[in-house]
Amino acid sequence: MRMVRMLAAALLAALSVWPGAAQQGLPEGVQRRLIRSGHESHAYFIYNPPKADKDKPLPLMLLVPSAGLTGLNEMAGWNKVVEANPMILVGIDVGMLSADWDDLFDHPEWVHGAVEEARKVHPVDGRHMYIWGESSGAAFAFYFAFLESQYFAAAAVHAGVIRNFRFQMADFAARKIPIAYYIGTRDGWWTLEQTRSVRDALTQRGFPVHYVELKGADHNFFSHMDDVTGDAWEYLSQQSLEADPKFEPLDMARIKHALR
Repeated sequence: MRMVRMLAAALLAALSVWPGAAQQGLPEGVQRRLIRSGHESHAYFIYNPPKADKDKPLPLMLLVPSAGLTGLNEMAGWNKVVEANPMILVGIDVGMLSADWDDLFDHPEWVHGAVEEARKVHPVDGRHMYIWGESSGAAFAFYFAFLESQYFAAAAVHAGVIRNFRFQMADFAARKIPIAYYIGTRDGWWTLEQTRSVRDALTQRGFPVHYVELKGADHNFFSHMDDVTGDAWEYLSQQSLEADPKFEPLDMARIKHALR
């Protein structure tokens, strides 16, 4: 409960400084949308900078929150960066239970659909699309970055590991996608030994990894969000695709067989 209260306080503080935030409803420039996938609907948020040149393509960032939080929560963590660097944000909603994450793991195509819908809201520089994930969302960000390394230019993750330490997931990457990786030295979920094992498994496979251990930081991203996002954006913004983005349909039977 103490952690929940700390997160709630940090989120309220972050949302309160969002530029143009209204007293009621969503912050200025944010839309909440639904997308159908099979028999289900999934919620996500799009942030389109209100003062951005309507004809100028912008970078895009897909935000994957920790389980139990929303895409809007995650947008608040990037507030300071987007004030200085206009970009399109797509924050997806995922449920609280591990079963919800299993469903997302099995059916990420709706996330691709959400990104493509965002590209219709404002022109997007397709060679500068990135993915961010924190905590449980970091596991999915790793997964999606490997499988769609020709769709995203780079990835950044905080306080997470590769799902079940199955490093062979990285072998699905058609391109050695650059990754920025952040962990607090006082993280209560993962040890430095574990995150360093992820770092080493990736670097041994040839992935460029910008690995940062945050001295004294815990698992709570929102307590040190500006330090993380500022450094992450400095790294991500230097990465780009050499060709237009290409999304590969997922062969789940092949993937699950490889991960047994």
